[in-house]
Amino acid sequence: MKKNKDVHTLLLSISIFYFVFYNSMWKQLYTGKVFYDIRYLILMMMAISLVFKIINSGIYDNKIIAFVMLCFFSILAYLIERDSAIILFSFFSMYCLYIPIIQIIRAYTFGVFSAISLVVFFSLIGILPVKVELLSFGFDNPNTLAFYIMLVSISIVTLNWNTPKPMVLIFYFIALIFCELLLSAETAFYSMILFIICYFVVNKITDINIFLKWLMTYFPFFITLVCWYLGISFGKYNWTFKVNQFFSSRIEIWNYYLSIYPVRLFPQKVELVKANDFVKIFFGNNLSPLMSGAFDGAFIYNLVTQGLIISLIILFLLSWSMKQIFNWKILPLAILYFILLIYSFTETVSLAFIDYFQSYFLITCIVLFVNKATAFNEIKEYYQNN
Repeated sequence: MKKNKDVHTLLLSISIFYFVFYNSMWKQLYTGKVFYDIRYLILMMMAISLVFKIINSGIYDNKIIAFVMLCFFSILAYLIERDSAIILFSFFSMYCLYIPIIQIIRAYTFGVFSAISLVVFFSLIGILPVKVELLSFGFDNPNTLAFYIMLVSISIVTLNWNTPKPMVLIFYFIALIFCELLLSAETAFYSMILFIICYFVVNKITDINIFLKWLMTYFPFFITLVCWYLGISFGKYNWTFKVNQFFSSRIEIWNYYLSIYPVRLFPQKVELVKANDFVKIFFGNNLSPLMSGAFDGAFIYNLVTQGLIISLIILFLLSWSMKQIFNWKILPLAILYFILLIYSFTETVSLAFIDYFQSYFLITCIVLFVNKATAFNEIKEYYQNN
């Protein structure tokens, strides 16, 4: 990975590295105030860099509208939910408006890879726990580490699409085996399998079918409707129990939250159900999946927590991005985004505001939409030269 001399982009990598590292088990075991305050120092440096970028590069029509919209929805969501996550997401989005798409992906990939490497190393030498109920190598949940590994792996292949080095593919298959054998992360494992199949098979396609383009364009809306329908239909039909079992009780969880928190126009505060240690010991293996504290599935999660208006904006950005990428015939990004959409069906981390430091997916869609005049040339030039 080439060294990036742009301080603005370098600060993004540093922030991703520290936020991923800090939000591992380190956050729970090492509670010193200094570790928490480092976050504010990094955010302050990013804010200064953003101000300099605005002064030097200017802020024009599309960026002004984007800044206003992001600020408006951040304030709205904060007033309702009292959650600062959307404010930080908006800040990272505004920050990334001055970075090319490819460089954003590169910065996130480098930051995440560096962080998980350090966390796993610390777990192996005993500074962090290797196991928390399940093998997780320094993280509180194996699925979190699996997502990081999947994101880094598919991103590295995407960045080296035209001439993948043997080491890239070797790393990919080692990561694939690690997710399956050590982490038992089925979603990440099958997403990586699907990605590499697309790489070797779909990569040979020279002409994109009109129907395929139409299908991928409206895929985000289709997935959301499917999630919503499965959620409200659970228990009404016998087949829903089989579907629920196949998706590890996620449909039951969707049904619960949809019944307690009906979809509204605006964001609403959602209290996740999580069993305490006593309840876990009492029920043991009979503990309901609802008591896990998980609300997996980005599309239904956003619909319930962020409301219909913000959800529709997210779906529009995803749909518009897919359409533009197919129009521009940028196959690497089309496959990358498609896999992240599939992953988001059952997992939340890839598209939720709270995970702004873990996934570049939604942020790059915003940047693509705002900077569409220059984004195409930057991406096209990258793949022509690499």
